Amino acid sequence: MPGPSSFRESYVEMGEAMRLIAAGEKVYEMAAVSSLNKATRWARTRVIREIAILAKVSPQLLVSKRFKVWRARRGMLFTTMGCFTRPISARKLKGARQTKTGVSAYQHSWPHAFIRRPLRQGFRGVAPEKVFRRFTKKNYKIQYMSIKIQPVAEKLILKWADRASERVMITFPHELEWRLNNAAR
Repeated sequence: MPGPSSFRESYVEMGEAMRLIAAGEKVYEMAAVSSLNKATRWARTRVIREIAILAKVSPQLLVSKRFKVWRARRGMLFTTMGCFTRPISARKLKGARQTKTGVSAYQHSWPHAFIRRPLRQGFRGVAPEKVFRRFTKKNYKIQYMSIKIQPVAEKLILKWADRASERVMITFPHELEWRLNNAAR
């Protein structure tokens, strides 16, 4: 018949086993969170780069400022990638300048356009410069010039989100193995 000391030992072993099971669940969850976040960051980089190339926008910072990624956390095993798709001002493009025929910036040109400079420095600072184009030869009916990224962004986000889910399947075993090795130390 087992004595009181062996009962305590089995109770301690049982507690240790429960602790290891709970730690194992946490390790699996943290590996999933880490692989989801890595795949989302990877996809975000590719989407921004491709949007900038297809929409002919430079610097890429103009596109990346419009991107938001909600990361996965414990208990919330999903990520979300969002893009604010309002048009990018032509004035913010690299090398925007007034020419004799209009305005040119990076790989774009707008004939009959002009850069509106601020009239004066006011108490609240300088109004930003903007690019406009005239519809007629008269001084009215002008159009604000910008680069639209919405049609390009929607397709690319869906394309790279699918590839990111494939990447999660590749990175998850590596993350799990790394975390299990570190948990054993």
